[in-house]
Amino acid sequence: MTVKNIFHIACVVLCPALVLSCGDSTSSPGQPVLTSRQSGCLDGSEITYRPAHSPQNPYIVDVQSSGCLGGLPKTTGVTAGPGGTVRFAVGQDTVYVYHDSAFYQCCALFDFSLWQDGEFLDFIEADTGLECDCLCYFNVQTSAANIGPGTYTARLWTANREFLLGEAELTVPGGGHIRFETNCDTLTVYHDALFANCGAVLAFAFEQDGTILTFTETDTSSAWLRCMCYFNVSAQVAGLAPGGYTVRLWDDGNIQDLGGEVDSLIAEATVIISCP
Repeated sequence: MTVKNIFHIACVVLCPALVLSCGDSTSSPGQPVLTSRQSGCLDGSEITYRPAHSPQNPYIVDVQSSGCLGGLPKTTGVTAGPGGTVRFAVGQDTVYVYHDSAFYQCCALFDFSLWQDGEFLDFIEADTGLECDCLCYFNVQTSAANIGPGTYTARLWTANREFLLGEAELTVPGGGHIRFETNCDTLTVYHDALFANCGAVLAFAFEQDGTILTFTETDTSSAWLRCMCYFNVSAQVAGLAPGGYTVRLWDDGNIQDLGGEVDSLIAEATVIISCP
């Protein structure tokens, strides 16, 4: 038998942080009952969008440059060539790109863009500065947030994808920190540091199919704001029968995933329901 409850949080949540407790869902007698909680935007976590980027897609967070690390006059006959060393790193839903000893003209002003095509994350590095009559080494870096869980090939290119500077295979885990806790006939799912739009109005769906318990997160808000926040959310189901269960947490694609409506399994665990 399949039991399904859907609970919508009827609260509009904006920064700053404010813990909101919203009402209970309805269910038939004898069925598990689902309730949910959502924090406000956690202090200090708001990230403003660069205007050109859609809040549903990955976006460049920042660009940093060391400045000239020592230069050569162009009259030496040495030609510019980005070269250097490229490294990639992952933190939650963010991919970091480091380009050390990049060799550009001295007045280089760096800008990065990001293009996602399936499993490929293409970072484009461009010099938008005025020309100077000398060459320099720079350490530059950028980062892109809102990357959905999965395995990707990250690539760094020069402008117009003229030259591939470096690439690496990366695994981006599910966003935030997830844990499952039981207390007698009650199961609680905690998803801390969930990365979502500042105006997110989250809903959870719950489905029981035998010993499989499935929670699905979604953002039901249509009021997209040009900022992102970390939230703490939880969902609780009471009235479960004693026994062992497999618990799964899904993201339906409206919160973190690339390309829109793409379901992603972000956590799974085995739990035992029992009362003293």
